[in-house]
Amino acid sequence: AQKALIGQLKQYNALGASRIDSVITTLKALKLKKSRLLLISDAVATAGETSAAQLAAQLKTIAWLERVDILIPSYHNDKKVARSLAKSGKSPGIVAPLTLSNADIIRKLTSTVYADVPIKMSGSTWFWPEKVEALQTNEPLIVFGELSSDQSSTINISVGDKKLSLTSKSANPILLKREWVRARLDKLLDMEDNAQNKDMKSAFHNEIINLSVKERVMSPYTSLLVLETEADYRRYKIDRRGLADILTIGVDGITVIKRAGVEIPIPVVVPIPVPVEPAMPSTSAPMRRAPPSANGRSRDSAEFSAAPPEVVYDVTASMTEADEEVSRVRAVEERHAAPVQYAPAASITVISSAPPAEEPEMQEAPAASRALRRAPPAEEPVRARVVQEKPKKISPWTGKYAEFRALLDKGDAGDFVQKWHQEDLSNVMALIALGEWYEKTDNTTQAARAYGSLIDYFPARADIRRWAAERL
Repeated sequence: AQKALIGQLKQYNALGASRIDSVITTLKALKLKKSRLLLISDAVATAGETSAAQLAAQLKTIAWLERVDILIPSYHNDKKVARSLAKSGKSPGIVAPLTLSNADIIRKLTSTVYADVPIKMSGSTWFWPEKVEALQTNEPLIVFGELSSDQSSTINISVGDKKLSLTSKSANPILLKREWVRARLDKLLDMEDNAQNKDMKSAFHNEIINLSVKERVMSPYTSLLVLETEADYRRYKIDRRGLADILTIGVDGITVIKRAGVEIPIPVVVPIPVPVEPAMPSTSAPMRRAPPSANGRSRDSAEFSAAPPEVVYDVTASMTEADEEVSRVRAVEERHAAPVQYAPAASITVISSAPPAEEPEMQEAPAASRALRRAPPAEEPVRARVVQEKPKKISPWTGKYAEFRALLDKGDAGDFVQKWHQEDLSNVMALIALGEWYEKTDNTTQAARAYGSLIDYFPARADIRRWAAERL
């Protein structure tokens, strides 16, 4: 029966939602002698019963169950559920990562586990943990506490029936402070869960938030924020001077950079100046009649002073912008096959007359007052033929996913994607590739389980949930 179940698991693959209560129902139907259960799971129940206490109560109803050991294969896990399940047998079991060596796993599976052993620390205002969750021989036990100022250098701790007298030793607080704060948060969370009074629950809840924000240690009620503007600090009521000290390596060894009380400089907005358009000469300037030309035609000319019209730019404007304006004018006139020669000018003569049927003859103006003159017709310019190269195709995929796509087009990606997924079970791209392979082979059931696993692994990521829902 055990070999048949293992064969089914290998064939079915570890994908999709986790229904631990369904596993327990299957185990209860087995007729076994006294046996142990080794559960390889992240203990994240995403379907059926999800309560740690209820799942542990269901496991305790299995008559043949002696001990439950849990090996966690990935970083994402629910330790609370795992520890509750590990205590459901007649004797407590272990909760350990699957990444341990084979020798360590065998040692832990064959050693006795001590669980729910009470801890006491004399002379402390508080300490945590208050009991041993699970401990084996030759494993360390870390207890955090806060001692009164008049406490002696000797610390008395008792673990079950065993009493220990430890000598305190001073150390740089930055090495332990964050873990100490984390232990304090766990202590407050436990007090919140056990509080019967509604006001006490609210008080513990607020204290958890205040401590988490002050010490920059996350809790179930807080999260990390990226504050980009001064308004963000005011919105979330974050003290700009509330910076944590940094542990670093200096010339003399380990040193601490003190940042407490240092205010973050407020960013200064520097306006980008915009160039002012040059003032154009007004057409309503005083006009005088010019003498008739040689062919009898009249012309009106508006003559300006010897000084050129003033061009006003902002403080940051440069001659580059004026040069660009000249280039644009040249480009327009070249398109009309009317080359124009630009020359320094002291004044400008504007020609205004009714448009004749043919091009009017231009009268040469004095050299001192000529701003521009029309050049003689040039030969037809030779236009270069521009050959546009075809843009190179750039693949949007890189790494292993690019290898998978190449194999998918050939229809030979099955072994590759299965191996990739087994190497890293929570890899997002490996799960996507696995689902696409199942879709390619018309195995929609397995494809749905692969895409559903993304929601299991990343339930707090709204973007991944939306993506998986679209595929599903």
